[in-house]
Amino acid sequence: MANLQFLKELLLQIEQCCEVLASVEAQTNRICKQIEKIDSAQKDERRRSLSKDNSATIIAELASVMSELNNVHQLLEAHKVNIVSARGSPVKNVVNVNSEPKPCSKCKENETFIESQKDEIIFYKKKNKVVLIKSYYFHFY
Repeated sequence: MANLQFLKELLLQIEQCCEVLASVEAQTNRICKQIEKIDSAQKDERRRSLSKDNSATIIAELASVMSELNNVHQLLEAHKVNIVSARGSPVKNVVNVNSEPKPCSKCKENETFIESQKDEIIFYKKKNKVVLIKSYYFHFY
């Protein structure tokens, strides 16, 4: 009976991982479209300032993808704990496995980088609004 409940929970978590991966795929497709926009924008000299805004959008999408992948990683780490306990391994083995995954140094470094990029995104979005307003003003006046 306990194994049946375990399998149901495992299937539910696998389904959640699949949903997250589908979300990551959709976000990745949006990132590719943004990159295509940057490529075409750089061909047009007048729209070059907008490429920074597109870059900021791409960075934001990548941050979102990284967050989703981190969620999948945490779910998979939780499965490791469940599998060890379901096999009937000795308690000392289960105690040694943390239910919370320990973030590696690379993950911490990436999170710090993402936070700094979010600040830069805000800066470029504000800057591009000013540039667009100025160009609009000079165009009509």
